[in-house]
Amino acid sequence: PKVHLVQAADGRFNFMTSEIDALMQGGKAVSNASEGKAMAISFDEVSIKDGAFLYQAAGQETRVESVDLTLDAQSLDGPFTIKGSLSMNGQAIGVDAKTGKMDMKALSGPLNANIALDGLDVGFAGAVSGGGDDPKAQGALNVEIPSLAQISGNAALKGGMSLKGQVDASKTQARLSDLNIALEGMSMKGQAVAGFSPLSLDANFVAGEPLN
Repeated sequence: PKVHLVQAADGRFNFMTSEIDALMQGGKAVSNASEGKAMAISFDEVSIKDGAFLYQAAGQETRVESVDLTLDAQSLDGPFTIKGSLSMNGQAIGVDAKTGKMDMKALSGPLNANIALDGLDVGFAGAVSGGGDDPKAQGALNVEIPSLAQISGNAALKGGMSLKGQVDASKTQARLSDLNIALEGMSMKGQAVAGFSPLSLDANFVAGEPLN
């Protein structure tokens, strides 16, 4: 399947019609009456093969292509399992994620995810919240870079790197604590705060014991 989604300046999407508006307003009343409980529906397996998604808003474009994903949903509010691969703006991404029961109104709940990029593996186990204007993620973070030369394009760099610690992230910053970094026979411990708007980094590390 191929989906082309456009959001206009007034926030409306290109699929919106007066009929859909009316259904959505009716759906809100039903949702309030049922106190946000999901219907008893489950999916043993939903597969997407060679899918594509194009999202346009505020003059910016996001392309998600080569989508090959399998989704399992025990109910409409989870737990969910999703596994497969896709390409976002030309970057190949592998996904293997599981959630627990989700609060669909707040888009919050437990998440265990592994994301594979080109030369980079990222693991996260914790809780996420995506509702409203303040998405958050808190939990354990694990980053593995098998080859620094491959990911940097600098053949002079030897070996790989691993990073483990705790992350507390929002849309404006990410706080990293209890960090343990292993890099080419060296180890470091510390903490860091990365700002996203504007971009900034404040880090404090101390050398650990040499690695054998």
